[in-house]
Amino acid sequence: MNAFPRYPKYKDSGVEWLGEVPAHWEVNRVFSIFNERVETGHRHLPILNVTISNGVQVERLGGDRKKRLIEDRDAYKRAAAGDIAYNTMRMWQGAVGDVPVDGLVSPAYVVARPIKDINPRYYSLLFRGQSFQVETNRHSYGIVSDRNRLYWLGFKNIVVPIPPRAEQDRIVAFLDEKTAEIDTLIAKKQRQIELLEEQKAILINRAVTRGLDGKVKLRNSGVPWVGQIPKHWKVVKLKYVISIQAGYAFASGGYSLNAQDTRLLRGVNVNPGKITWNDVVYWPEKKMRGVEDFALAEDDMVMGMDRPWVSSGVRVARIIKGDLPCLLLQRVARIRATNIEPDFLERVLTGSGFKGYFDPILTGVSVPHISPDQIGGYTAAIPPASEQKTICAFINQADALFTRVKAAKESQIRTLQTLRSTLIAHAVTGKIKL
Repeated sequence: MNAFPRYPKYKDSGVEWLGEVPAHWEVNRVFSIFNERVETGHRHLPILNVTISNGVQVERLGGDRKKRLIEDRDAYKRAAAGDIAYNTMRMWQGAVGDVPVDGLVSPAYVVARPIKDINPRYYSLLFRGQSFQVETNRHSYGIVSDRNRLYWLGFKNIVVPIPPRAEQDRIVAFLDEKTAEIDTLIAKKQRQIELLEEQKAILINRAVTRGLDGKVKLRNSGVPWVGQIPKHWKVVKLKYVISIQAGYAFASGGYSLNAQDTRLLRGVNVNPGKITWNDVVYWPEKKMRGVEDFALAEDDMVMGMDRPWVSSGVRVARIIKGDLPCLLLQRVARIRATNIEPDFLERVLTGSGFKGYFDPILTGVSVPHISPDQIGGYTAAIPPASEQKTICAFINQADALFTRVKAAKESQIRTLQTLRSTLIAHAVTGKIKL
C-alpha cells in the first residue's frame, strides 16, 4: 500500500480494531448512523438472501422452498434499498451487505436503516472486512464461537468510522474500480486453471487409450466407447485382469469407537483420488474371526458404489500404507489388480471412458448405484505390461508438471485475493488517502 499517500493527520479512534483514523473523520457507535428496521407484512416484495460470498441478493426460489417462503412471507422483515442487512448467525463470517432493492429478509436477520446521509456501499465494505468480523465476535452471544449470534443490541454499540459523505463516495468509486480489475485478473487465473485441467485430462486420456507412440498403427477395437486402439493392444473385460469384491455387511450395532480397533472403510471415506478418515468407526478385535477376507491391502483400489461419481470425479481411491489396517464395509467395492499394473488400472477406473460408459446405465432412483458385476464387465483397451509402466511413468511426470503449474496459479490467486482484502481494509479505515 506504499503507492498510496496517507492523510496529513491522524487521531486515535479509541478502539483496537480500528486503530488510527484521519483526524477529520468522526468516530461513533453504529446507532448514531443506523436504526433497526422491523417492518413485516409486505408480502408482495421479493425474497432477499444474505450470503457470505456476495452480500445481499434477490433469491431465486424453486420447489418446496418457494412454497414454504410464500407461506411465511408475513413474518419476513422488509429491507429497503440502501439499508444494511445481516445474518445474525453468520455476521462474524461476513454475511452482511447493502440492500440493492426493496425486499424481504428472514425474521432471524437484522435490518439497519440509515438515519444519516451515508453511502451504504461504504458500510457494506467496512462490515465485510476481516477486522470488523473479529470485532463482531466481541459483541456476539453463543454457547460456542461458531454458534455466535450478533443481535441489534450488540451491533449498534460497535464503534465505526464516519468519513464525510463525499469521501465515502470517493472510497466506494475507487474500490469498485480497483476490485473489478482484481476480480478480472482472478477470473483469468481461474480460467487458466480450468484449461490446465482440461489439457491434462485430454493428455491422460490419449495416453491411456492410444499410448505414447503417435505413429503406431491403429485398429478398430470393435467396442464403441473404446474406438481405435494400437494394433498390438488387447481388448478385455476388467474381470479378467482384476479381482473384485463387495464389502461385508458389518452390523452397525457392533461398531466400536475405540481407535485401537480396526477401521471400517465405508462409502463416506471414499473420495475421488483419496481416502479420508474424518468420520471413522471401528470393528472390535474380538470380532475379527471370519472377516479376514475383507481386509484391504496396499495398492488395492476401492470404489464407492453408491453415487460412484461426484462433481470432482469418480469415487475411486488407492489404498496406501497409512490407511491400513482396515476392513471393507458393504456398498464399497475392492478392486485388486491381478493381470494389470495397479497404476494403469487406476487410470482406467478414473478415466472419462469408464464414467461415460456407466452414466446411462446406473441403477437406483434416489441413489445411483453401480454393482461389482458392472465394474467387472467394463471393456477396456490394455497394452502389454511394459508399455503400461511406460505410459504411467509419463502420466505421473506430466501430472507433476501440471500440479506445479496449477499450484503457481493458485498462489497468484491467493496473492490477488489478499491484495483485494488489504486494499479494501486500508481504504475504508482511512489508512490510505483517496
